[in-house]
Amino acid sequence: MKRGKLIITIIFLFISLILLKNYDLSFKNIAGKASFGTTSVTVTIDDRYDVDYDEFDKTGIIDEDGDIPTNFTNMTTSQQQNISKLILRNANYGKIEFIENINISSPTLLDSYINISHNLITLNSTFLPNFNKSATLKFYNLTFTNPRILMNSVICPADICTRNSYLNGILSFNVTHFTSYEAEETPSAPSGAGSTGHSGKTEIIKREIKEPEKPKIIHEPGRLFDVSILIPEKYTELVSDDNLMAQIRIINIKRIGLVDVNIEYLIEDSNKSIIYQEIETKSVENEITYIKDIELPTKMEIGDYMFITKVRYNDDIATAGYPFKIIKKIHLEEPGRFYENEGYYILSGIIILILLFIIIIIHEYLIHKKLSSQLRINEEILIREGYIKQRKR
Repeated sequence: MKRGKLIITIIFLFISLILLKNYDLSFKNIAGKASFGTTSVTVTIDDRYDVDYDEFDKTGIIDEDGDIPTNFTNMTTSQQQNISKLILRNANYGKIEFIENINISSPTLLDSYINISHNLITLNSTFLPNFNKSATLKFYNLTFTNPRILMNSVICPADICTRNSYLNGILSFNVTHFTSYEAEETPSAPSGAGSTGHSGKTEIIKREIKEPEKPKIIHEPGRLFDVSILIPEKYTELVSDDNLMAQIRIINIKRIGLVDVNIEYLIEDSNKSIIYQEIETKSVENEITYIKDIELPTKMEIGDYMFITKVRYNDDIATAGYPFKIIKKIHLEEPGRFYENEGYYILSGIIILILLFIIIIIHEYLIHKKLSSQLRINEEILIREGYIKQRKR
């Protein structure tokens, strides 16, 4: 019996260590944050709008311009509604410094709608209209000799993009509003046509090698309806058995009242072949925004794909598309991978161990009760037979 209790104690100590290692015992309230543990509890009294910006720097380290990134945590609602020189920075890739003041007047998901990655800065102004302001952008760690600025994969017009400087791999430029910006090498000017080759020198002809064209975001509004798609950055590169998560927004442009629209979801590969198709119906009065969770087809090959949504009402069609990639294939025999939610397995394991513990306790209790009863019966027999004297109560 003692051995069983020792085993049970070891099991529960093991479970406790796992929980303490893998779970953050913290909570949020509407006004701020607090945490339990060895650290003291801190509660923010002033209410504020939640700002999700975990993908940007919160270190407070001064950069090459003497700037530090904006910290939203200690702002009150009144401060959030008039933020000057708002800075979002990714120390590895670049930063955004807004020239105009920014007004945050509701919970804001910056991680979902702003992306600062290598040679790319995007801001979805459809979902962040208050951030569609003029700003200074910087790309870090570029290797171009003479970069030029692209807006939505084409050369940015001079009245929208203004180059400030390019030094030590850092490109700085101003923009008047937001969409998607990147840079590329400025093509070399063609050599003079007057060379005949009779000078005895070897003529070197430079040819520009064109990289495969990157998939572009599709946006084709209809007359009555418009649709847009946003795939958060963490879902733009997936493993073959992951789920695709996308935010869909459908707008009833003409406000024709509450009507049912047919929504078709497609996934196309790089050859425009359809590998997934689904159709559903939703009611739209003014506009709706929702998350679409799609279980990807099995055995998808590594490569580029396009997630497309088409909204149909009578003869009106609105179309949107957003690219994503499969970067790795997973086989069922691959060891050490959970194919479902890991938390589900952990919780199931804990429940099973608790049930086993209860069964063992009940089993030991019944055995103990049975032995006690048997000993009492044996004692009564021995007393009756005269072998022992009855104990005094």
